[in-house]
Amino acid sequence: MTLSALHVQSKECTSCKEVLPSSAFYKNPKRSTGLHNECKPCQNARRRSNKRVTAYGVTPVQFNKMLEQQGGACAICGTSIDQKAHVDHCHTSGKVRGLLCNNCNTAIGKLKDNPEIIQSALDYVKVHTDSVP
Repeated sequence: MTLSALHVQSKECTSCKEVLPSSAFYKNPKRSTGLHNECKPCQNARRRSNKRVTAYGVTPVQFNKMLEQQGGACAICGTSIDQKAHVDHCHTSGKVRGLLCNNCNTAIGKLKDNPEIIQSALDYVKVHTDSVP
């Protein structure tokens, strides 16, 4: 860290234009302040957006349209999702299927996106779930 970074108390984010404490910025030793120009939330949002474009071909406009079409909810469980939603895609074809919450995205990934395994898990849970009187 540069000496000047030790003295930076606050800084303006180049994206959201908010003046924030230095702790709201990632460190960057290449900068004179020792800090990135964007605050952590803005930088994280930009990185998520860039990944969606490069990995799935989903632009910010397309992502927001999908989010609106799904009513701001996970395509599987219906819980509320936001800009942090995961872009679900077929690992064989690469086709985008929808937007999922972290739990559902992790769950189908752990089940290898395999419909037979997912159905088997569903059947298992149904058989072994105690019914409430």
